[in-house]
Amino acid sequence: KKIALKYNQNFFTIEFAAPFYSGSERIHYSYMLEGVDKDWVDAGTRNFASYPNTGNGNFVFKVRASVGNGKWTEKISSIRIEVIPPFWKTGWFYTLCAILIATMAYLAYRYRVNELLKRQAMRNKIAQDLHDNVGSTLSSIAVYSQVAQIQSKNGNANELNEVLDKIGHTSNDMISEMNDIVWAINPRNDSMEKIIQRMESFARPLAAARNIQFDLQYDKAVHSLQLDMDVRKNFYLIFKEAINNAIKYSGASSLVVVIEIADSRLELKVKDNGIGFNPENEMKGNRATLSGNGLHNMYKRASELKGELQIDSQTGEGTTILLQMLL
Repeated sequence: KKIALKYNQNFFTIEFAAPFYSGSERIHYSYMLEGVDKDWVDAGTRNFASYPNTGNGNFVFKVRASVGNGKWTEKISSIRIEVIPPFWKTGWFYTLCAILIATMAYLAYRYRVNELLKRQAMRNKIAQDLHDNVGSTLSSIAVYSQVAQIQSKNGNANELNEVLDKIGHTSNDMISEMNDIVWAINPRNDSMEKIIQRMESFARPLAAARNIQFDLQYDKAVHSLQLDMDVRKNFYLIFKEAINNAIKYSGASSLVVVIEIADSRLELKVKDNGIGFNPENEMKGNRATLSGNGLHNMYKRASELKGELQIDSQTGEGTTILLQMLL
């Protein structure tokens, strides 16, 4: 009643026969494959029909016979033939493709939106840094300038020199902060190798100026890391703050920095053999007296990195600062 064929079996031949015992006349045939033939095909005495490349779908093959008198029998034999299409031409495959295309389009849209949001967040962050750092520094310089004018009018030379020194130091701090912001924005500095180079170029001259032995150690695997702008900036500024604190306040003769990867974490350790201090006392009352915004700033940056900052220090036994952050 029905034959099912695969999509690559659509070249087939059908043979047929009509038994006839009442005479010597030869039997004539006509046939039609619904879906392919528009009308009956007169086959004469040929008892087969061939169909090349019918395509996919459902067909009905019909055949009838005549004893040569031109009258076709009312009896028509038929068989259903289904050529099963390949999976890539089925409705469910088209539906799956449509869903896949729609999903890819949505993901591309979301990616584009997320990229725009990241850029906007980056712009907001840069604007905030410029406002917080450069803006406050320029405000301080403006105030110092007014004080300098007053001291100059009053003829207070010593006080005037002190104010001018503060202006000079504040200006240098602002230049340093601007350099850090520009360096953090530059995508060419994404690699950890560039970060380590900048860390060493910052710390080694400062340590040498104070006769402090400086040693920077790191795993070779660290070089292959790529850090985002915010991560790179906060990582470097925590290091910079720790170095400034050690050089200015610890009285150390040795300063060791270790950067390594441990348990899928990036670790930064800054250790000195200085006089040490009590971290809790420094944190009380939001004093942050060590360097600029001090410890509060370091903890804040570690929080932005979703990392953990540990400070181990005791009076007379040196200080170890450990930053751990997930990669």
